[in-house]
Amino acid sequence: MKVTVELEFDPQAEVFRSGSLEIRTHKYGGVRYTVKVNGEGVEIPVDYVPVLLNKETVKEGYRLFHATLQFNKPARNHLLETAAKEGFEKAWKLTRKLEKLKPRSITVYLATCEDSFEPDTNFITVTDGKTGFSVHVEDKLYGKLQHLPLNAYVDAKRIWTPYLNESDFAKAQKHIDKFFELLCRLDRLQTVRSQRANTTTKKFFEDVEEAFKQLKKAEKDEKLRRERDHFWLELKEKGAVKVEGGYLAYTDYYSKPVVYVTEQGEIFLIGKMDKWGGVEEGDAKEKAFKIYRNGKVPEKMKLTPTNKLEGYMLKAIAKNIGKLNPALALILTP
Repeated sequence: MKVTVELEFDPQAEVFRSGSLEIRTHKYGGVRYTVKVNGEGVEIPVDYVPVLLNKETVKEGYRLFHATLQFNKPARNHLLETAAKEGFEKAWKLTRKLEKLKPRSITVYLATCEDSFEPDTNFITVTDGKTGFSVHVEDKLYGKLQHLPLNAYVDAKRIWTPYLNESDFAKAQKHIDKFFELLCRLDRLQTVRSQRANTTTKKFFEDVEEAFKQLKKAEKDEKLRRERDHFWLELKEKGAVKVEGGYLAYTDYYSKPVVYVTEQGEIFLIGKMDKWGGVEEGDAKEKAFKIYRNGKVPEKMKLTPTNKLEGYMLKAIAKNIGKLNPALALILTP
């Protein structure tokens, strides 16, 4: 379709405009075509641009475009490309078909590729219409699910679960609300390793109740990790914090990042010693956090006394503790 039109050019934004349509060229190459919706640019395929520039099709073009906003990007682009190449009638027919298949409750679909409205082989999508997750399925099972419609509704997140077999899928369907809850809660666990998510999901297909016990433990561990990371950032920012009998002080030295200093000026390294004479940072962070949470050094925790710290480390420790106890800082200063 050849169309001759006038475009408004905004030199400051480096964008061409025609109504809500924006055509933006990149200095490193490439062109991006978007339509403004509530101040945000929604990308459209290049084939649909002439539809929005032609006076004869622009009205219907925008009507179809706004109707496709209820779908995800692959489905939306497919519908707009269909209209551009095969006409509005077919595009509207497909739009109404997809509308009828919209999830009214938690529903299973075939997963969609990120860049095309084609099946993403070996994945299914479980969604409530607002949030969706794509999970692996075995080839044998996938072959029996070809009748399912494609996910046209959400940008599904990948959850690294075991490959579902027919038995797993049947149990997931039987407990679909619980299965979806499991996926939602696993998704929120940012620091839990994929192996743990895999194990928890596998347990779901053996014992739903036990799986949620494992999940609750994982959520507790996640909460502790976040608290630990927050504490570590706070310690680095403040330099030192008070605990019973002394202080935790940040050294700003990677091999001995944190020490415990008593009120009498004795210094103890925190963390398991490595073969190079330093401490393991992860262990140091974990033990320092336990001291902080406990308010004092736990009785069973062994710390390593030291009187051989480099001068610049002693200065860093003294400087940080000086914010809380100037007199002790004088004792520590080399």
